Amino acid sequence: MLESNRMPRNRELMRVFKDVGLVEQLGSGMSRILKVYNREIFDISENFIKVTFRFDGEKTSPKTSPKTSPKEINKTQSKILELIDKNSGITQKELSEHLNITIRAVKLSMKNLEEMGLIKRQGTARKGKWIKL
Repeated sequence: MLESNRMPRNRELMRVFKDVGLVEQLGSGMSRILKVYNREIFDISENFIKVTFRFDGEKTSPKTSPKTSPKEINKTQSKILELIDKNSGITQKELSEHLNITIRAVKLSMKNLEEMGLIKRQGTARKGKWIKL
């Protein structure tokens, strides 16, 4: 059975990474990997551990599929990103008018952009703005 202990190799370096926001938790990597992948991804020898991550239906693919799969940006989403660049406070109604599409289509496109990690909403619905990531 594979288990993990929370023990960073270089505690001082990990503390610095945590202080500047580069890591979420100290020593959580192995336990997070073991929750998602089968033990077959590990090749353990006397002097090293080799980890091979396989994807898309291979024998040792993740136990659970990710929430979203990588998607390509369509023309509407590309235009939305351009308009957000010009005006981060643009509303969905204004986007609908600029693009000559329904508000429902705008909402769906923006939801997909958020799921892809390309945009996020900052602030309230009324006085917020869109942030490109």
